[in-house]
Order: sequence, then C-alpha cells, then structure tokens
Amino acid sequence: MHASALEYGRKFFEIHTDAGFERVLDIGSLDINGSLRSVCPPGLAYTGIDLSAGKGVDLVLNDPYAYPFPDGHFHMIVSTSCFEHDAFFWITFLEALRVLAPGGLFYINAPSNGFYHGHPFDHWRFFPDAGLALQRWAERSGVAVDLVESFTGERAAGEFWNDLVMVFRKPDGRPARPGRIADAIACTNIRRLGQDGFDRPSQLTEDMRLIASMRAEVAALRAAVAPACRSEPLPDDSFWCFRHRNKTERMPLTIYVVSYRRYAQITCLVHSLQSQTDRSFHLVIMHDGPDPEMLRLLSKLSHETTLSFEFRFSRARHNDYGHSLRAEAIRDCETDYLLLTNDDNYYVPKFVELMLKAARQHELDLVLCDMVHSHERPGGRPVGSYAAFPTHPSPGNSDIGCFIARTERARQVGFRDKRSIGDATYIADLMALGVKWGKIEKILFIHN
Repeated sequence: MHASALEYGRKFFEIHTDAGFERVLDIGSLDINGSLRSVCPPGLAYTGIDLSAGKGVDLVLNDPYAYPFPDGHFHMIVSTSCFEHDAFFWITFLEALRVLAPGGLFYINAPSNGFYHGHPFDHWRFFPDAGLALQRWAERSGVAVDLVESFTGERAAGEFWNDLVMVFRKPDGRPARPGRIADAIACTNIRRLGQDGFDRPSQLTEDMRLIASMRAEVAALRAAVAPACRSEPLPDDSFWCFRHRNKTERMPLTIYVVSYRRYAQITCLVHSLQSQTDRSFHLVIMHDGPDPEMLRLLSKLSHETTLSFEFRFSRARHNDYGHSLRAEAIRDCETDYLLLTNDDNYYVPKFVELMLKAARQHELDLVLCDMVHSHERPGGRPVGSYAAFPTHPSPGNSDIGCFIARTERARQVGFRDKRSIGDATYIADLMALGVKWGKIEKILFIHN
C-alpha cells in the first residue's frame, strides 16, 4: 500500500467513524506493504476478506461476489487498491451494500492512474464521476445509497499514484456527519453530498499538469541559455541541445562523455576537466534520453566553466550501455583525437597535457594511461575496489576512459558492438588495425 492510500484511510477513520460503530469489513484485505487494519480505531472488530490466504486475511472467499455475512452486519466497509483488479466491481459494490448497516459507510480507494500491476489482473482506472455512476447503479438495482464525498488525491512526495476516493453512506433518516476527508488533504474534483458540481475542479490530471510544468521549465531553460546555445535536429533519431565556447578555435581533442542521470558524478567529472593544465579540448556530454534535471544541471555547469562545452540529449533512450551514443560520437568528431568516457570517471589535472604530449611527440594512434578502478576484481584480477589498475590495449585490461585514439583510426572501426562488452570490442578492433600505440605509466584517471 502506498503512502497516500494509507493516509487517506487514516483520515477516513478519523473523520467518519461514529460512536455507535462496532464492526468493520475490509474487502481485498491481503496485506501487501501495509493495511488499513493498522489505522483502524481501537475497539472496532475488524474482518478482512480476500480471494487468497495471507497476512491480513481472516476469511478466504469461495465466491468473490457472495459474502457469508447477514444483511446489515457491518457499520463500516473499506476497500483500498482492490477495485482495479475486480472484473465486475459493480457486483461487488452491491454485495457490499447488502452487508452494510443503515447509517453505515463504504470507503473505496482505487487508482486513477499508474502502471499495470496484475494481481492477477489489472482491469480498471477510476475518474471523478465514478462515485456518481455507482450511486446510480445502486439506485437502478433498488438499493438506496448516498455519495457523501469523492475526490482525486494529489500524489505523495516521491510517488506517482493518484487515487480516487469515494465515501458512500447507506441512509437511515439521519444526516451524515459533517467532516470530509477532502477538507484535510490536497485533492481536486471534489464532490460533496447535496452539492452540484465540483470543488477545486481540474480537467487536467496531475500527470498532465506535471508534464506541462516540465515543458514550461525546459522552455525557460532553453530561453535562458539561448544567447550562447542553439538546438538543431540530427538526421537520425536524436536531438542536440548545445552550448559552445571557443568552438571556432582549432582543438586537438574532443572528450565525449556518455551519461545517464548521474547528477553528482557528472559534476565531479566536469570539475576535474575544468582543472586540466591543458584545456585545448572540446567537451561533449551525451545524455541517453531526455532528462529535464540533467538539462538544468548542465546549463548551470556551462555557465560556471570556461571550457568549450556542449551537451546533447538523444530523443529516446537507447539503453545499450551508451554504445549507440559512442558510435555517434566517432562519426561526429572533428578533432584529431577523441576520448570516449563515462560520467562516473574523473581525471587528474595533467591528464590531457600528458596524453596529448605523448601522442604528438611519438605520432601515436592510441595513448593509454593507468587508472584506479572502483570495481572488485577489475578485469578478473584478485584486487579490491579502488585499487591501482595497470592497463594494456587488450580486452579485460583497459577501460573506455583510459585512452585517447586518433579519430581517423576510430572511424575505421566505428563502435559496432552494442553488447556490454562493446568497450572491449572497440579496443580490440583498433588494435587489429595495427595502430601505433604507447602508454604513460602513471595513474591519470579514476573510475568511480
């Protein structure tokens, strides 16, 4: 049970429980991460029914639409996150009203949105007028019931569910209690007994409002960096959003960083590159799929650094270890050398200076350095995490971020392997060309 569902159930008991109530029935009571039994006031006899045995289930039903209780037996009936799984919830509704006492209350919490979750099936989602429809269905079936209140709850922090809550009362000639759950929580599209129309009406769901807000935020970010940024489509399935500095200056090296939602790590990486003693390189951060939070962060970083800096977002996530983005980087590179790296790497200040110096002095096609590796047993070696990792240009003995390659040579092989071992295939393909390579016997970067 998600947090908002538990809280709405708590409010139901606090606001609607009458002093004369004695018995509560929970329909669909199997305790999956919580149960309303835990927030039921003391002194009420609580009975949980479900279709299978388990925690919180007092009685397993043989027929989901026939309850072994006499008419009018319960004073309160609750059902949370159950009606979406009920193939014929309107039959359940009538059977619940049969065993509900006059003056008793029926509380239903059912999702208005959210992912598919079969237990074993997931049939329905509920919108604000569902309560009216059920009331009319009961009346058509010869059963009197009042819709006391209904609303769509706002999602709790960190959650994505919006619940439709409905509270029904079986009339007994007395007025309903005055309190309402809707007055105690954040919600929209509130219906109240005896009142036409909605309080706090909203045609848009919270999902739609959040999407609109994020679109506006992205538009504002783009506008804020517009003087130094431009956005243009690529011929394939990607779009790029860039910021350039010094791009007209001829650079010997482009550093391509493949990223996916590592916000703290990308900041550390950019700071390590900002600290380089030789900054004659162009930095391109390539994010796998759209991400407003990363766009906001990179926009901020681009203002804080004097690097030649560009960031790009693929239109959709490839989810192939970043290898499609690396293949794109190799095709795109305009400098003599390129470095393909990840957002969880960072570099010592002399990395670029020493790597480019070695490449130029010895006319190398590939230059490696040693590293510190965060993994246990990197390359199968019997060492712990954050141990020194001497490298060699062969599979299992290198890392994608430990070497720069001549762009011309990289283009000859491309980045053809989209499997998890694509990094190893890439360096093996380069070595198969007979490239001239060298190595700096220093630890110049850390895989984090």
